[in-house]
Amino acid sequence: MSIAKTVALCLLSSAGVFRIGRALSRRSLVVLTYHRVVTKDQSGARPSNALFSCDFEKQIEYLVSRYHITTGEEARLFLSGEGNIPANSVLLTFDDGYENNYTEAFPVLRRYGVTAVFFLTAGLIGNNGPRLWFDALDELLSANSLVSVIDCLHGVGLPADYHNERAVRKWFKNLSRRPRENAIATLTERLRGRAEHNNVQLTKLMTWEQAREMASAGMTFGSHTQTHQILTSAMAEEREQELVTSRVTIEKEIGRPCWAFAYPNGESTDFSATDKAALKAAGYVCAFTQIPGLIASTADPYALPRIPVPDTDDIRVFASRVSGVHQWRSIGH
Repeated sequence: MSIAKTVALCLLSSAGVFRIGRALSRRSLVVLTYHRVVTKDQSGARPSNALFSCDFEKQIEYLVSRYHITTGEEARLFLSGEGNIPANSVLLTFDDGYENNYTEAFPVLRRYGVTAVFFLTAGLIGNNGPRLWFDALDELLSANSLVSVIDCLHGVGLPADYHNERAVRKWFKNLSRRPRENAIATLTERLRGRAEHNNVQLTKLMTWEQAREMASAGMTFGSHTQTHQILTSAMAEEREQELVTSRVTIEKEIGRPCWAFAYPNGESTDFSATDKAALKAAGYVCAFTQIPGLIASTADPYALPRIPVPDTDDIRVFASRVSGVHQWRSIGH
């Protein structure tokens, strides 16, 4: 973080601005998005899109002392218009279904007596083989030259003018399931022997047994599709499977209703009015995006905003996010 941003956070904290933000947003539901919670290795390097477990515990301790961490059932009643929530309520959510949610985050949640909602990529949970497609792509990109990856992808449809990593990632996000799986399989086959396995702590997904244990302890489980397919890139029949099959699978394996959904990627271009209607028809009460914001009682239940948790050990950055202050000023980004 820059010196200017550090100074700004110190001034805001000392001036009580975080308390003001908390007061102004007290009637809204704050929903936080987590992905990975990992242990710190000897290098001390923080993986992308991850929090160290010690920093996660500091955040939970901060929330417990200042907010009401709502349960899944409280959130369901509020979002379906059947109930209210206490002032200064926060809902914790985790996307993807990584095993480190069980090994690292779950013990912390139990220690503080709070719960969270975990959105599972249902078709991959409990499988030893397939991983999330973007983790497989990250591994291939980190272990091979970008030129070799792009040359290989040109043979399976990558446009000739796509010549940098950002363009490759964008192309993958726009693929439907079968072309995406074919592209990953082709890369894996042709670049075999040149890919190093990522730390399993980062990419391994939880098992159904672990999910059931968490559910028994009060955790809630929702759907993140079957394969992490971005809905606007899916064919109609694929969308049906991603929404319906994932929900049926989760309910069968865990034995509890699956009422909530989180859009993969979750930006405004990643879902449409048709997708929202399909979610409602599939029996979901609500759907969460990655569009920043707080949830009022009048919010669209199928386009609910969330606040991404920054991967930092600075609790002031976290405080600015959860209080809503970060939306007033460009700090902590």
